[in-house]
Amino acid sequence: MKRNVLFLLLFAFALRLYFALMYQQFPVEYDAGLYDDLGWNLASGNGFINETGKEELGRGPGYPFFLAAIYKIFGHSYPCARFFQALFSTFTLLLIFLLAKDIFGEETAVLSLLIASFYPPFLSYGGILYAETLFTFLIVLFTYLFLHGIRQKKWWIYIFLGVIGGYAVLTRAEFILVYASSCVVAIIYSRENFKKIICATLITLFIIAPWTIRNYKVSGRFVLVSALFGSMLWISSYEGEWLEWHNEDPHYVELTKGLDEAAKDKLLWKEGIKNIRDNPVQYLKFCFKYLWRFWICGHSNTFYGLRDSLKNYFSAGAYGKVIIKVSFLIFNTLLIVLGGCGIISAIRKLRDKKREVLFLISPILVIMIMHFFLFGADRYQVPIMPLMIIFAAFGLFSRPMFSKTAG
Repeated sequence: MKRNVLFLLLFAFALRLYFALMYQQFPVEYDAGLYDDLGWNLASGNGFINETGKEELGRGPGYPFFLAAIYKIFGHSYPCARFFQALFSTFTLLLIFLLAKDIFGEETAVLSLLIASFYPPFLSYGGILYAETLFTFLIVLFTYLFLHGIRQKKWWIYIFLGVIGGYAVLTRAEFILVYASSCVVAIIYSRENFKKIICATLITLFIIAPWTIRNYKVSGRFVLVSALFGSMLWISSYEGEWLEWHNEDPHYVELTKGLDEAAKDKLLWKEGIKNIRDNPVQYLKFCFKYLWRFWICGHSNTFYGLRDSLKNYFSAGAYGKVIIKVSFLIFNTLLIVLGGCGIISAIRKLRDKKREVLFLISPILVIMIMHFFLFGADRYQVPIMPLMIIFAAFGLFSRPMFSKTAG
């Protein structure tokens, strides 16, 4: 079995290298271009500045630091950045296997590894300079370490956990909610770990603090990691129902004219609250729409040549691309449905492992709820998909036809 797992991991790494280095990629622009600029400026010693030469406040430093480390050693090389993303994606697969094996057994672990190895977004995002690949790795590593910390009660695990937690928050500020929910679950089930959890939390805050101080010096305002939550609330509540940012929109330009990132985020937070107060029914309607878009997607637009809509491809007679996009949508939706069934099955059947099951459910719920209230693009789903895949694999093995095998 170990030999088969190793072979699958090596094959998955080779597959990721193919998509990262040989498959045609999108131009490095928009969010990817911003991350690239930040990473290269850090590597060049110019500081955390964007392409306009201004200090950046709208993005956390976790992923730009990752790029900066690569650029510092290998130069401004996209292939090198993509190579390391493929490597970290493979590390995530190993963690998926270990986490699933630890809780659900070897059969579920192997199936989880098999699904995750070929899961399309895990292949495509390795070639895109977005934070998704790194953040996905950090979420799975954090969950794995936290479970082992509670079981083994060793201080060094909690110290490492604090470091990973801090870096994950710097990568995506929303992780602080995942961290908090995991701590609550841990304390509920084992209060003797309270001191160790406090220690890990202090380390996390110690890692975040220098960046928060930097943000205050730059903007004169308290910004924990990035000035982005106000923007997300505003776009979630704006009557125009944007699915992406339109920075040249006249209303948006007039609203944010002359403001730095921190001031803009504060204003947009107030405007978002105002939008909700003025039309709460419309906002609630938007929330359910964003939740639908968060879960029901195929991620086919992350592959070069498949970015356009189904409607446009169908109108153009590109039926091959229509079939591919529909297939991706069906596969991803089926995986989520199976994951939901697996969660229900695990809660019902694994009463002796309630703590472990809740640890896996916690990040899923937190990120889902957050993006119910705040704008949720489909890529925000990716970091929790390793956990959904584990539950999907368990859900399959908990079906009657697999009961003998699972037993």
